[in-house]
Amino acid sequence: MSTVDRAADPAALLRRLVTNASVEELEDLHAMTAPDVSRARPLGDPAAAPLPADEAAALVEHSGLPQERSQQLATTLASPAQVRATAAAARLATLATLLHQTLDVGAAARLVGRHRSTITRAIQQQRLHAVHTGHGLRIPSWQFVDGGFLPGLDQVVRAIPSEVHPSTVEALMRTSLDELDGLTPIAWLASGGAPDPVADQVTALSAW
Repeated sequence: MSTVDRAADPAALLRRLVTNASVEELEDLHAMTAPDVSRARPLGDPAAAPLPADEAAALVEHSGLPQERSQQLATTLASPAQVRATAAAARLATLATLLHQTLDVGAAARLVGRHRSTITRAIQQQRLHAVHTGHGLRIPSWQFVDGGFLPGLDQVVRAIPSEVHPSTVEALMRTSLDELDGLTPIAWLASGGAPDPVADQVTALSAW
């Protein structure tokens, strides 16, 4: 991530919040910051309910955990509050990662030395990928290199499936691929490689 806005590291802030937050506070924070594309279920829905006793017992029995950890797992599975808090903490960890990997519109504009309107226009025209959150737009930082936009970005952005989480796209863009001569998609594009094979890889994420 760029040094821009490092002083107010959102990932560190979320970690501090999670340490002492109540279940209700975790739910509120999740609702406020969850990206549209995550399709995350509300924390109070049936998926956050405790398991039936027989299913919980079977899961604990076959967990392979030491006795103390098994007991902790059993307690967690039996408690609605614990299940919901665990789900909330896991989702917040995902959100912390998302925020750490992204910039807001102002930070992105400063990074490339352009006006904010240039960034928002690029997003509207699908030349720059952005994630909608309760706090506005967040822009994945992998799209910037050497103080500018990554070459071939518009074709790659248009290939991103709407249902794929931005952290998944981030992981792909930073993974060395045989199809790109062992380079990451970012390095491939930055070195002048054609965007077509990268766009194909991004499109294939919908099948994961």
